[in-house]
Amino acid sequence: MTRRYVAIGSEASYGVAPGTDLSGLKVTSVNESFDPGLIFEETVDSQTTNNAYGGAQKYSGTIESYLRPAQMDPMFQCLFGAPVGGAFTLAATPKSMSMEICTDGNGVENAIRYLGVGISSMEMNLTAREAVTTRWNYFAKSSSKVAPQAAVAYENAEPALFWGATVTLRGGASTTIKTMTMNIERGLDQDDFVVGHSQLQGLVINAVPNISGAITLSQREWTEFQRALYADGGGTSYSPLTTRGDTSNHDPGQTNMVASFKDRNGNALCKIETDVAVYTDASRSMRGRAGIEKTINYRVIGDTFEYTDLTA
Repeated sequence: MTRRYVAIGSEASYGVAPGTDLSGLKVTSVNESFDPGLIFEETVDSQTTNNAYGGAQKYSGTIESYLRPAQMDPMFQCLFGAPVGGAFTLAATPKSMSMEICTDGNGVENAIRYLGVGISSMEMNLTAREAVTTRWNYFAKSSSKVAPQAAVAYENAEPALFWGATVTLRGGASTTIKTMTMNIERGLDQDDFVVGHSQLQGLVINAVPNISGAITLSQREWTEFQRALYADGGGTSYSPLTTRGDTSNHDPGQTNMVASFKDRNGNALCKIETDVAVYTDASRSMRGRAGIEKTINYRVIGDTFEYTDLTA
């Protein structure tokens, strides 16, 4: 059986591969697709389509992997831009990376190298009894078939596990979260094509970034769910209210949030923090005598979001 691998590396200039070998990324699944953007011509004299012409080239796909910050620096730079003092924020300009995917179809090694890769969004999933998983949606400027790298080096990195994670809401570590998702949509324009080129010429932001997700709570939790329903009265205690008025108390429930991750050896991996996350909606359900499931959806507002790689 021949080798399979995914390797990545940050680009100094858009669409220009690094001068060194790309670094290995442990992945659980990868998907690639190509759309040549064909332009079909229909003419009055033809019974069927008269011709097809190549158009805007679109390379895109998804990568799924456990959260390993030490191996994912190029991807986080694609999402946020270069870090400042170890912290990634939305203030920086997203960077591009090169990526090589090698498969072993029919016993023949085939490697495709993508240049000018951008990350349009990333979703992180923290679930009890599981490793922390990530899903990255990417798009690229170009691709080419290349000879596989003679060797692929992997940064020594353990994945983040659920029992090594701590989620702090309102300054207190929660003990009632069953699952938590976070989706970061960067707002990059995947269709920023210009006259004179059939490939993208750079990364352009054309929308406000959206950071949102959902928290599923144990039936033991009531306070945070009540805060999502009725907001809180402010002050130092942030005690949740008990109702919403018709002409008053329309403010959303909100919290600050810090999520910290460790590996199985207790080594700190990364930290995500934001000052304000508003609860957009909430729901609960029960069936028979099964546990009551409460879900709160949230969205980050303001410019205080930070991701910090603690392995760097």
